[in-house]
Amino acid sequence: QSMRVDTAQLFTLGGQLKARRDRKADYESMRRLYRHYNAGRSGMDVRQKGWNPRWRMPRLGEGAVRREGRVLVVCDAQHRVRGYAVYDTQVWRTMVTEVCGRDHEALASIGVAIARRAKREGSESVSFQVPSDDPFVLMCVPLGCSISAVYPSNSGSMGRIICLERLMKKLLPVFVDRWRDSGTKWVGAF
Repeated sequence: QSMRVDTAQLFTLGGQLKARRDRKADYESMRRLYRHYNAGRSGMDVRQKGWNPRWRMPRLGEGAVRREGRVLVVCDAQHRVRGYAVYDTQVWRTMVTEVCGRDHEALASIGVAIARRAKREGSESVSFQVPSDDPFVLMCVPLGCSISAVYPSNSGSMGRIICLERLMKKLLPVFVDRWRDSGTKWVGAF
C-alpha cells in the first residue's frame, strides 16, 4: 500500500521534537519502538537484540540510484528516541518506507522532519510505502492524501494453495520454531 501527501500539508502536523540522523546507539531504542508500534499487527518483522538495521529502498524513478535508506530519529528534551523514519530523497522525489513513533507528537514530528527534507529536495509530495492501517496514515487522512493498494495478479512469483488445512499442518512446526527462536514474550496457541 502507498500514501501520497503534499509536502506543504505535512508541515501542518506541527510536531516540535528535534530530528537528527540515527546513530548506532539508537538501534535498541528503535527496535523496542518498532515492537511496541506494531504489537497488534500481523506480519510484523521480528527484530532481535543486536539488530543492525539496513533498508534497501525502491528505485525512485529515472535518474535515481537505488541505495540504502536514510534514517532519521526524533528525540525528546532528554535526548530519548521517540520515533524514526526510513526515507530517501533524490531527483525531486521523496519516499518513506517505514515510520514508527511512540505517540502522536513523535509521529507529527516525523512528518515535519520528512517535509523539511522533501522541500529541500524539491519534492511537491511525499510517497509513503506503509500499511494503510498504520497510525501515521490515519493521522494524515485529515490532511488530504491519496491512499492506494495494488493487488497484482498473474505477476511475479505466485502460488495457489489448494489444501489449506494440510499446508498449515506442515507449516506449524516451522512457525513454532520461529516463534521460539524470535525471543518474543508472546503467549498463546497456534
